[in-house]
Amino acid sequence: MNRWIAALTSVLLVAAFSLSAAYAQESSTDANRQLVIAFIDQVFNAGDVAAADQFVTPEYIQNTPGVPSGSQALQGMVAGLHTAFPDIQYTVYEMAAEGDYVAARLVISGTQEGDFMGIQATGNRVAAQSINFWRVEEGKLAEHWEVIDQLSFFQQLGIIPNGAPAPEDLSMFGVPLVERTPEPAASEDTLTVVEGLYKDALNTRDIVAAERFIAPDYVWHNPFVGPGLKGFQDFYTAIYEAFPDVQREINLTVTEGDLAFVLSTITGTHEGGEQLYGIPPTFNPINYVSADVFRVSDGLVVEQWDVGDYFTLFQQIGLIPPPQ
Repeated sequence: MNRWIAALTSVLLVAAFSLSAAYAQESSTDANRQLVIAFIDQVFNAGDVAAADQFVTPEYIQNTPGVPSGSQALQGMVAGLHTAFPDIQYTVYEMAAEGDYVAARLVISGTQEGDFMGIQATGNRVAAQSINFWRVEEGKLAEHWEVIDQLSFFQQLGIIPNGAPAPEDLSMFGVPLVERTPEPAASEDTLTVVEGLYKDALNTRDIVAAERFIAPDYVWHNPFVGPGLKGFQDFYTAIYEAFPDVQREINLTVTEGDLAFVLSTITGTHEGGEQLYGIPPTFNPINYVSADVFRVSDGLVVEQWDVGDYFTLFQQIGLIPPPQ
């Protein structure tokens, strides 16, 4: 009897420990999520630069080219943004937290009423997507990666031709997170599906294999891609003609429930595809970053958002002149 009681006690202790650990992990990820939300609201939206030290480490690492690291540099950047765009707002649309990482798809909007990066005030409204990743360390944000739609941003400011100021209505970007009821977590292994898409379809350039990962009624929120699986396949057929050796290296993932955020580096050589960009092959190498958000249901990707550094890509293949 004593042995039976001892065994039962051991099982109960293990179960209790497992539940406690799971609760602690969930509590930690939720705290990290709330940290990022408060950081965006107080520092970026309210423009309270002095509050930055409450949210980030002194050495806060910025992994975005051209953006200096450190808390002091962050405060200067935020102050400059609010001078140039007094009504600037960062709106969260999707968010995931996993371990020490938080990722979010944002839309940055505002009206340029002051000088920005040497550009005199235009009075133009901008609205550009941005996908971000943060690493949390001891309750503060320690590291940051961002891919922002610079191309749209500069087109809206009139620096690049064929652009126009952004509209007031931002419904094209979806429904903000604060206006939605959270959906229950998915049961499937979201990351396994997305990693399979990269490994067995995108990087092997196997258009047919995409059927194993992309739902027939899949929606890619990208104006250059047609609807459904066929739109996905048509788009990548053109990409592979332009860049026959293209590869995507996954640098960072954050997965929660049915969402997977992926930061990747895209490399290749522009060897064809005149119909894609309207210019002959340059044979130039390409190397730029992209961030994607995938929503998975029943083992297939059903929805996707992406932000690529197309400004850099277009410079590399000669569509946009290099900076002077």
